[in-house]
Amino acid sequence: MRFTIQYIPLKKIDASATVRITERIKQLRAVVWDSSNLLAVKKNRRDGSFIVVGGHDRYRYMKAHTNKLYAPCVLDETKESSAASLPSWIRKFRNRNLPKKFPKFHPEKITPAGWSIIRAFAKEEPRFERLTRLQQVKVLLVAVRYKKTVVKAMRAMVDDMTGSDG
Repeated sequence: MRFTIQYIPLKKIDASATVRITERIKQLRAVVWDSSNLLAVKKNRRDGSFIVVGGHDRYRYMKAHTNKLYAPCVLDETKESSAASLPSWIRKFRNRNLPKKFPKFHPEKITPAGWSIIRAFAKEEPRFERLTRLQQVKVLLVAVRYKKTVVKAMRAMVDDMTGSDG
């Protein structure tokens, strides 16, 4: 987690919006728990405004009893989702009903190392987009099962070096 403190215009802060409480929001709230001046805010991706997730009383006080234009806020600057930085062809796999041939392919369960492999592959292989959707899933399953794939490749390498079949 990377938190920063920024001065944000009060007119860009919305205290009426509701936020789903996640572990990240709980940690953000904990940062401002003992603070008498800071607000904990989350950036709204839709319109660029900020949503108060901690320090509602402080926000109301600043709006009603001061003439301040800016509020000191703690902002979470970690990426919301690694999927947001993925190419569009990978994002298409999210929320898509894939054929029953691929029951093991669940984009939401791919580990960070798996996403890293997919990103590296996407940078190096432009032909991937020309494959059919089913062919793409077959290729991506290698990244999803990266641990098994790597262990299998390492075992084959040891077999080749020792001259045995395991």
